[in-house]
Amino acid sequence: MSQIQPNFMPLWHSFGRVHAYLLEDESGLSVIDSLLDNQARTIFSAIESLGRQPKDLQRIILTHAHATHVKGAAALKAASGAPVFAPIEEQDIIEGKRPSNRTTLIPHRPFRILPQQYLLNLQYFLWKLHIKPALLNIIPIKVDQPIVEDFERIGPVVTFRTPGHSPGSTSFYWPAAATLFTGDILVTWPKLELGWRGLTESRAQNLASVRRLVAVFEARGWPIRRFASGHGSPYDTQDGIADFKRLLAAANYPQPQQG
Repeated sequence: MSQIQPNFMPLWHSFGRVHAYLLEDESGLSVIDSLLDNQARTIFSAIESLGRQPKDLQRIILTHAHATHVKGAAALKAASGAPVFAPIEEQDIIEGKRPSNRTTLIPHRPFRILPQQYLLNLQYFLWKLHIKPALLNIIPIKVDQPIVEDFERIGPVVTFRTPGHSPGSTSFYWPAAATLFTGDILVTWPKLELGWRGLTESRAQNLASVRRLVAVFEARGWPIRRFASGHGSPYDTQDGIADFKRLLAAANYPQPQQG
């Protein structure tokens, strides 16, 4: 756990280098994703390190419903009463009505994340047998504010819908810090890349979402100076849009036709 600046605190667990982020601004405390500890101990410790209490948490914001990113949400909500914001497509997963979708069983690099890939698929198949071990599942919680559209304002951040990694995957842009919270559409560990194939439901849709994000951010003049990913440390950059373009080119994603 490290603090980059007073209002931006990355928090992480070693399993998959999964990350969450605690933000502090004039609107109070917000957390983006909630890690994989049902007790949310890492996040509670971070809140205390700021001289705050759990009741000071104003909002719990979730990028998608994979268990590694949402397991701590129930404890955070119980202690703070903060509303939960999450993609509408995955609201029923977070509320415990179904498992996350399965992904491929074909192993993909980086091979060190294979345990995550196979645990996600195991959860899906066990649900079909009505077996729900606590290790693989979340404590269900109510989603207070389903995220439906781009440009919804949630405290300090703005939504941008980026499906592909999962059907509801949503990124969040923090204009005041030129920071993009990408969820898993982009990872920074073990290298900067457009998601992990083994955990991405639709690579084509993921790439299309990134292409759309690039076009919209360029049109709006929104700079990206930092990527805050769901896996890996924050990645500071001079030009995140250029980074995205380079990664799209490396993925052989078709460029838009020139009129």
